[in-house]
Amino acid sequence: MLMTAGRLKKIKMIVCDIDGTLLNNSGQIDIVNKRAIEKLKQKNIIFTLASGRIHSSVLKFANEMSLDAPLISLDGLVIKNAEGRVFYQNLISQKAVKKIINICNKLGAIPAITTSEGSYIKQDKKSSIEIKKTGAGWVYVDDLSVYYKNVLEVNVISERKEIITYLKNKFSFPFSFNYSPRIYKSENSFNYYLEIRKKKSDKARALLKLCKILNINPCECAVICDWYNDIPLFKTKALKVALANSIDELKNNADIVTSKSNEENGVAEFIEKIFCE
Repeated sequence: MLMTAGRLKKIKMIVCDIDGTLLNNSGQIDIVNKRAIEKLKQKNIIFTLASGRIHSSVLKFANEMSLDAPLISLDGLVIKNAEGRVFYQNLISQKAVKKIINICNKLGAIPAITTSEGSYIKQDKKSSIEIKKTGAGWVYVDDLSVYYKNVLEVNVISERKEIITYLKNKFSFPFSFNYSPRIYKSENSFNYYLEIRKKKSDKARALLKLCKILNINPCECAVICDWYNDIPLFKTKALKVALANSIDELKNNADIVTSKSNEENGVAEFIEKIFCE
């Protein structure tokens, strides 16, 4: 505990998850958290966000708190500030995007693509298939190719698992070395989803890049998290903070576990620890 107390005095940046961490269960930032974050300016401590949401969705919360530091979005695929300056992004090649779309067209699957600004899908709005994405709804467009230059993620949706599995194999070793495909099942429909991203992108790698950009040692950072996609952050040298509502894997590896959850302003609880030192 004495070692942790010493590190609190050296914190120069706090990187915070959004859903289940900064936000309460109603999807809002409580005034208590906002006041605590504003208070950090007294110590010149940077507060920024790292989320699985797309940049435009993360930016909405950053603007609400008047944050000006670069933001990490899409689980580390993008580092971008409020002015639109891109510090890092791990794009899927146009050639690969075209290949995926062509296969989808042949097999009758539904393709969708995500950029830092939105998620786009070519589909009849009257379709019975309901498709949702955390942090932003799909935008229906007539021509997906307009967005091919800035694709960070491709999603393929089908009711047939064999189609999704076939595509996953196409973008897995040994046929591909650069992509990280993941299959998941919709909770509220019969759809199967394939998520295709470039490899070597996660919140931890993005944190290290952000530290380099801002000339901050990772040991001078704190990360506040709650969920499985935050696990890589807990493998860095940052001070690790898990909220009371966090998964056990994070709690078991945390330097600090707050007594309060995201519903009870656990983020503010941690920030107050800095001011008590």
